[in-house]
Formats: sequence, C-alpha cells, structure tokens
Amino acid sequence: MILFVPAFLIGMVSLLIYPSLPDSLTIDVLCLLVVICLAIYGRTQQKTVFFLASFFLGIIWFAIAAHRVLEQQLPQSLENTSLIIEGQIATLPVLSNGVLQFQFAISKVCEKKVCRPLHLNSLLTWQSPPDNVRISQIWQLPVKLKRPHTYANPGSFDREAWLLQNRLRATGAVYQAKHEGAPVPRLLANKKSIARIRQYYDRQLLAILNNEPFAGVIDALTVGNSAAISQDQWKVFRNTGTSHLIAISGLHIGMIAGLFYLAGIACWRLSAYLCARLPAQKAGAIFGMIGAFSYTAFSGFSIPAERTLIMIITWMGSLLMSRYSSSLQRFMLGLGCVLILNPFSVMNSGFWLSFSAIALIGYGMSGRLSDKSLWWRYGRVQWVASIGLMPLSWLLFQQSSIIGLFANMLAIPWVGFVTVPLALLACLLLPINNMVGQHVLLLSEKTLEWLWPYLHYLATLPNNSWFLGLHTSWLILPLMIAVLLILAPLHFPGRWLALIWFCPALFIRPAKLPENAVKLTVLDVGQGLSVVIQTRTHTAVYDTGMGYPDGYNMGDVVLLPFFRVEHISKLNKLIISHPDADHSGGANAVLQQFKTVPMLVSVIDQFKKQEITACEAGQTWVWDEVTFRILYPFQGQARADNNSSCVLQIEVNGKQILLPGDIEKAAEAELVAQYHQQLASYLLIAPHHGSRTSSSDLFIQAVNPKVVVFATGYLNRYHFPSDQAVMRYQRAGGRLYNSAYDGAITVTFMPDKPVEVHTYRKDYSHFW
Repeated sequence: MILFVPAFLIGMVSLLIYPSLPDSLTIDVLCLLVVICLAIYGRTQQKTVFFLASFFLGIIWFAIAAHRVLEQQLPQSLENTSLIIEGQIATLPVLSNGVLQFQFAISKVCEKKVCRPLHLNSLLTWQSPPDNVRISQIWQLPVKLKRPHTYANPGSFDREAWLLQNRLRATGAVYQAKHEGAPVPRLLANKKSIARIRQYYDRQLLAILNNEPFAGVIDALTVGNSAAISQDQWKVFRNTGTSHLIAISGLHIGMIAGLFYLAGIACWRLSAYLCARLPAQKAGAIFGMIGAFSYTAFSGFSIPAERTLIMIITWMGSLLMSRYSSSLQRFMLGLGCVLILNPFSVMNSGFWLSFSAIALIGYGMSGRLSDKSLWWRYGRVQWVASIGLMPLSWLLFQQSSIIGLFANMLAIPWVGFVTVPLALLACLLLPINNMVGQHVLLLSEKTLEWLWPYLHYLATLPNNSWFLGLHTSWLILPLMIAVLLILAPLHFPGRWLALIWFCPALFIRPAKLPENAVKLTVLDVGQGLSVVIQTRTHTAVYDTGMGYPDGYNMGDVVLLPFFRVEHISKLNKLIISHPDADHSGGANAVLQQFKTVPMLVSVIDQFKKQEITACEAGQTWVWDEVTFRILYPFQGQARADNNSSCVLQIEVNGKQILLPGDIEKAAEAELVAQYHQQLASYLLIAPHHGSRTSSSDLFIQAVNPKVVVFATGYLNRYHFPSDQAVMRYQRAGGRLYNSAYDGAITVTFMPDKPVEVHTYRKDYSHFW
C-alpha cells in the first residue's frame, strides 16, 4: 500500500499536464504493461516493477473516469440556442442577489419542437425565479446552454476544471418569456427526497437569523450554503487564512466524528453488558462514523466532505477490524480510497491542502519528546500547518496569510467545538421545541460575533499576507525541501540549508525586457477589455474588464492574480478608456492594490482620486525608449459614450500598437482625417470588440494591421465580433485572434527580433 498509492497518484497527476487523454488503444497497451509488470513482480519481487505497474494503473483509472465524463458533451449545435429541457434539480438551489443557481440533471432536450433524450449534468442560473423551486423537483425549463468555458489567463481560477470535477458538462441560464406564446418554466413533478430536509433547514435558519450579521456563516456551517456570506466577511476570512473554516470538510467533520466517538465511548461504558459484547472503543468508532456520515449528508455530500468521510471510514474501519496499522499505512489507505472513489480529487486544491496538512502534521510532530503539554502540542500543530502549507498556497493562490497562525489558534477550536456543535444542536431542537432551538441557534450566531473583532483586527493589519507568484510550478520542489528542513527536529543537521532552498522562489523572476521592448497582454476577461502593457521598468493597464453589482469584478478575478504571477509589484499608469462597466468594472480593485497609481480617464467624475487626468490628444510620455501617445479624444470633446474612448498609440522599435477602446465609425473617421498614415500599426485591438458599428473599411485601410485582437466573451449576447468586421479584417490580410477562444493573448516586441504572439489556451492546453 505504501508503494502503490504514491505511484498510483503520480500516474493520475501525470495526465493533468497533457493536452489530450490517451485513446482506447493506448489504454489497452497500458493494461497489457500492467499485466506484464505484475507477472514480473510475482517472480522477482522487484519494487521498481510494482511501482511501474501502479503508475500505469493510475493513468488507466484516471483516463477511463475522464473519458466517461467528457463523453457527456453538449452538442455544439445546441450551444447558445433557445432550448426546452426537462430534468431534475440535483442540488440545493442557492439564491444570491435575486439570481438562483443550482445543478440540473437534464434528461430530455427539445429544439424547435423536436425532442430527444440527452443525459447531461448542468449548472443553471435563474433570474427572478418563483418561490416554489425546490431540490429534487422535475422541471421543464426554457434555457440557453454553453459548453464549459473559463477565463484563460496566467493565475486565473480554472472554472473548466472545477466543472469537470463536479461532472458538470454545460452551463446556462433560464430565460424569461418576452412575448405571448413563448415557452415558460413548468413544474412537472414535486418529488420528495431526503435532500428536502436540507432546503427546509436552509430556509428556516436564514429566516430565524434574518437580521443577524453572521446568518450566512451559520448557514454555510450547517447546510453548506455560503451564498449569504458578504464580500466583506469573505475578505476577512481570506486575509486571516480562515476561509477553510467555512467549507464543511476535514476540520468540522473530523471534530464532529471525534465528539461522537468520545460520546459513544462514554455512553457505552455506562453498561457492563454492552462492554462485554463490544469493546467501548469499537462502539465509539461506529458512533464516530455515524456522526461523520450524518453531518456529510446534512451538508449535501460536497466533494471536500465526501473526501473526509472516506478518510474517517477507513481509519475507523481499521479500528473496528482490530488490525494494527501504522499512521502511515492508515494515511495511505485513506488516500488510496479517495483516489479510487473520486479520481478527479487530484484536480482540487482542497485535496492537496488537506492531505498535505495531514502528512506535514505527522512529520512535524514526530521525533519530539512526548511529555509536552497539550497546549504546546496544539500550538505546534498550528505552526506546522501554517508554515508547511505556505508553498502550496503560493502555488495555488499566489498568496499565503502571514497572520493565519494567530487567527487559526483561536478560530479553529472556537468554531469547531463551540459554534458548529451549537448550530447542529439547534437544528436537532427546532422540530422538537422551536423556541429552544431558536435560542440555541441565536447563541451559535453570537459566538461568531464574539470572535469577529479578533479576526477583523488581524485582517486590517498591514502586510497581513505574503504575495508570491511562482514563476514556474517546479519552484514548489525547493520550497517543500525548505519547509521539511524548517519543521525537522531542533537538532537535525543542516536545518540552516532551508534558507538556501528558499532562494529560488524568492529570486527567480521572469527575464526582464530590454530597452525599447514591449510585452502586451490582452487578458481574457469575458465580454470586456483589459490590456497589460509592460516595458523594462514600467507597467500600464488599459481598461480593467467587467464589474458586477454584487462586487464580482475582473480586477480581483483576473488582473491581480496576473500581477502576482508576473511579479508586478508597481503600476505606473492606469488608463480607463471610457466609463462602460465592461471596461472600468475592475478599476476599484486595482486602485485598492495600487493606491497611488496615476490615472488617465475619459470622464474624470467617475473616480474620486487626486492624481487623475482627462485623456486628450497630444499627451505623450516615454518609458524605456518606448513612446506612448494619446490620439483621441480631441480637445473639447468630453462626453460619456463609446466615442469618448481614450485612444492610445504605442511606438516601439519602429512598430506601432493601437488601442482604440470602444470607438465607432464616427470617431474612426475623425482619427483617419486627423492622422491618416500615422495610424498604421502592427497590432490593433479591434475597436468596440469588432461590432458592426465599428471597424470601417476606411479605418482598417489606414491602420493596415498585421495582427488584430478581438476582446470578446464566449458566445456573448452581442454576437461580437460581427461577421462583417471579421470579413473586413480578413480582406486586409491580418492575423486574427479572439480572447474568447485563445485566452490571454501576449504579443512581444523585442529589438532586432520578429514579433512573437502567444495564446494561453494553446501554450497551456489541457484535455478538459
């Protein structure tokens, strides 16, 4: 087991770096190799051969599981078309800002009154839904569906991978009837299920705690619905490294299992008859598994909760079977069971963090004298987890909380042993004695109010997080060696070498650009625009992508993670072409990170900031022998429409780049009349995302671009870029790129070298 599980895991992980899965013939060959390796091992007992067999088995197991899910693909012909689907609501519907989100198991699809079976798990949103939407119901819904798609940028969250982990093969929205006779949602069957209990409690808890500040946190800790947690609360949890407390996973389920285990032993020992039939420890193990299963079921069998339940069952199972096994053997058994039952766990950051934490605690607590106090051991566990998980946090999230150790020292036992048990006790009491249950529930919420000032104080401390984007994923290896040396016993020889092993991650950076060079990245921000322009020692941002009323914005989601990966610690200029939300929505997030950055905007009143200037034709500056010019709007043309966009021209190494924002044909004609041949550019960001009202023949002829980039959203509702605009650029002979299909597009201008164009989806393609 100790040799099999690591090899099996490595085999599974190896497929994550390949752009495609092995086909059926390759899988058959691998199966044959496994048989040969096992036959050789049976004769020679060579561990290397057994390791190879386990490695091939890992590849086979993961490939088969992935093929089975990927085969359930939404036909391309059904994407972004009006459909009627039938199926069952598979998860607890979550309402946030008037939008309902839920997983929907599709069984039938109808297009233009032609119906056919289609078995597909989807993730749907429903704006302004009726009040009678419940889990397990059968509905007929008018929808528009898309295949899984994500923002493809360095540092961005891979939503396509997350959808695959949850076996979701389509996303979409329920659309509202716009004319008489249009299809409307219909409830077909109101099936009962045990999952309805979760929805009942979800509504009850939020109703009872309606005006309480931490109602959303209590709801998340009981039924797993975190939609009601505010953005400010999430920010405090992130900054203090306590976000894991909100997810129902190893910590809470383990604590509940432990409480049931101890309570089971105590109760069992009250009866000599019961102890004679079954030892109290084994009875406690049964109670522990019952407690873990009940809490996991109540929280909706989320992936982290399932993973923890499997671990607890394997550990408690070994106790029930009276079979001695070391901690390492139990750890490997639990890990192996998780990998076999849920192969996609290896794509989940929580999997790596939880199992790494267990392994590091086992390592960090070994080799010590056993006469230390309980508080010393608890503090040591927190120290080991905080320091040990830093490299993984940097790799996965580009940051690690510095004050997480102090926050978790108090928050973990407080939430785990006080808040969660009180909340679950309240859920048990509500059907029995509603009044008592409400008081216990309010008490559980109050415990969070008492804890919050401490967490809020830590979250507001300056430099509470260590931001470190690893230039390459291989830098995790020297970091892990450094961590193992730091956590080694005090007198372990060579512990000081940890400083040396930390150096690669701290000092290896992307190569600096030379003078008279530009690296321009058009980020994939969906339907919107954001461009990062880097010279040797300066960085500018042109537009910041979309922002939404609920606070979700491309600044936090795309730009800031990109800065960390690129090691951009200073921003020299922020240009907002015009006030539209799909160009300025992420600006506030960027300004929070770079408070003193000078701004160029078309409408000054949009931002309350001292160092802000209205862009106007004639403004020029030079960075590292690269010239930047504002070509438009002309003096006295202040307005707040698309044609007010700041038009930026960059000249580098004899070539020009043009960023025209959302200008349309009228502004294009003014630019051509004013500059004409001066507009000629090697790279053009297509104006107004390639709409029908822009990219006129006159403008394209004047610019004559060699490379054209369309910044659009995948299957966007505006149908950008328009077929007419695409045809005009094709006639002009330029190479066309689209962020919706290419991801982030990086164009590098170097002196005495040809221009290089790289697309993120091509350079970092995956099988999903």
